Amino acid sequence: KKEKLPEVHLKYAMYLEDEGRFDEAEKAFIQADKPKEATDMYIHQQDWASATRVAEQNDPAHVPDVLVAQAAVCVQRQEFTKAEALYIRAKRPELAVQAYTDASRWKDATRIAKEFLPHKVAGLAQEQAAFMRGETAEESVDALVAPARAFEEGREFAKAIDAYLAVTAVRCKEHDVLEAVWENAVKLAMNHVPERIGEVVGIVTKRLVEINRHAQAAELYEGIDAHREAIHVYMAGGMWEQARQLCRSAAPQHAREVEEAHKQHLAKSGAAAELVQGGDVHAGIETYAQRNDWEAALQL
Repeated sequence: KKEKLPEVHLKYAMYLEDEGRFDEAEKAFIQADKPKEATDMYIHQQDWASATRVAEQNDPAHVPDVLVAQAAVCVQRQEFTKAEALYIRAKRPELAVQAYTDASRWKDATRIAKEFLPHKVAGLAQEQAAFMRGETAEESVDALVAPARAFEEGREFAKAIDAYLAVTAVRCKEHDVLEAVWENAVKLAMNHVPERIGEVVGIVTKRLVEINRHAQAAELYEGIDAHREAIHVYMAGGMWEQARQLCRSAAPQHAREVEEAHKQHLAKSGAAAELVQGGDVHAGIETYAQRNDWEAALQL
C-alpha cells in the first residue's frame, strides 16, 4: 500500500546506515521524508560536509543543529577558536560563552558576551569573581535557577532554556541538582521550543555522561527516538543489558553492533570466561593467550 512506502523506506534506510552504506541510506531517508534522520546520521559520523548538504537541500531549519554539533566536537577537542566560529555561524553565541566558561576561559567568554550578549557581561563578571575566590560551590540552588525561573514565568522559554543550561558542573557540585536543572531545560524545549529539542538533548546528555549519569542520558535519547545514541551511551556506561533490551524493543538493526562492542570490551578487560560463555571460544582462547594462561586456553 502506498501509505506504507515511507515506513518501508525508513526501515531500509536504517538497515543501510547500520551496514555503513551511508550514500544509499541518505537517499532512502529522503524517500521516507525523513531528511533530519539523514542529517543526524552524518552528524553521528562527524561527516559535517554531508550533514550540511542534506540539511541545506532538504531541511534548512536544521543547518544550525549541524553547526552546533560540529562545534561541540571541537570543544571536546579543545579547538575553541573553531567552535566559537561555528557557534556564531549558528547564531548561538550563548553556547560559545558557555563553552568558554565551562573551560574557565573568562576573557574569551567576556569578549563574546560584549559583542553579542551585552546583557550577560555583568553576570559573567560576578561568576568569574566568585570562581576566582573559590566560592562557586557555595552558590545556592535558588540563586542558580533564579534567572531561568524568571524567564519561564515571563514565558520567554528559549531564554529560560539557556539559563538552565548556564548551570554547569563548574558552578554546582551537586549532581542531583545538576540533573534536575538540566532536565528542566529539556522539558521546556519539548513543551515550548520544539525546534531546539535535538540540540538541548544533545547538550544535556553529554553533560550527564560527564557526571556518570549514563542511564539518565540514555533515557533522554530514547525519549526522542535517538536509539543509536542511547545504545552508545548505555555501552559507554557498561550497561550492556540495557543496550540489548533497547535493541530488542526498538532498534534490532543495532543488535550486531552491540554484541561486537561487548566482545571487544570483554577481550580488552581480559574476561575470557565470559567470552566463552557467550559462545565465542576463539576470542576466549585469544584472551587467555594474551594473559599467558595457556592451561586455560588448552582446556578449550
